[in-house]
Amino acid sequence: VSAATASVQPLGIARRIVSPFLFGVNFGVAGTPFTANRWGGNAVTRYAWDLDVQNRASDWYFENRANEVKNASALPFGSSSDAFIEYTLRAGALPIITLPTIGFAPLDRQTRCGFSVRKYGAQKQTDPNDADCGNGIANKSSAAIRNNDPADTSRRVGP
Repeated sequence: VSAATASVQPLGIARRIVSPFLFGVNFGVAGTPFTANRWGGNAVTRYAWDLDVQNRASDWYFENRANEVKNASALPFGSSSDAFIEYTLRAGALPIITLPTIGFAPLDRQTRCGFSVRKYGAQKQTDPNDADCGNGIANKSSAAIRNNDPADTSRRVGP
């Protein structure tokens, strides 16, 4: 039999109620009881809300990836971020959306690589599904490729 521990809180001590929004999730899925649902992380640091495109950063070969939408010609209406907000509100939770302020957003809805092997040379790793998309580490020197052109994947945007 293990020992039990008990604590006693004296009456009259001021306490604060913990906000229910503290117990949120990131990209919550159906059936998960969450109070707040966050659209955030590396994939949306450079999210183009008007095109519904994300850049995967170093998580996946610095590639721009267009989100699946029902009608791309209607964008920005009907984007995946719109669907995320609608889903979260239907679940009775608070949506939290990351707004990109990094100064760049994906150029268009085409898959583009931040470190094209054709442009920047052989690299330590490439996307198994697209041999032109490298990881930005030079094959010969193992050094990070510097001064790649942001315009390969991105356009300038204001905050």
